[in-house]
Amino acid sequence: MNLPTIYDLAALPLLFAQEAEDVGGGGADEGANGGGLFSNLWFPMMIICVVWIFVMMIPRNDQKKHREMLDNLKKNDRVITAGGIFGTVMTARKEDPFVTLRVDESTNTRLKVLKTSISRVVTGDEKTEKGAGEPDGSNELKSV
Repeated sequence: MNLPTIYDLAALPLLFAQEAEDVGGGGADEGANGGGLFSNLWFPMMIICVVWIFVMMIPRNDQKKHREMLDNLKKNDRVITAGGIFGTVMTARKEDPFVTLRVDESTNTRLKVLKTSISRVVTGDEKTEKGAGEPDGSNELKSV
């Protein structure tokens, strides 16, 4: 089964416009119609543009949830960044675009990251699923 590609679908209005010109009767009447290719395409193109603008203006549900999660960050929340860094929130202010994360408790290593780079907050249920024996769910390399 051959499915049409995006290029085939993009060419469909051109094919319909060409058929409409051929039905008109001949080359001498084309100038009298004031038509041509673009006179037959303006209405579908306007509809496509209006739909595209409408879709782009609708805020997505995921974006709203992520924004709410970032606004509700507080100290001692355990988070995972988009880069995969697991840490605990040390400072989080609503007006500040940055958050300080503690990534290592033994050396008290801290990272300052953008709030928008935090992908999710880890809940208590997820902590128990990650690693049964270790509190933070990480597997550290042990030297022999």
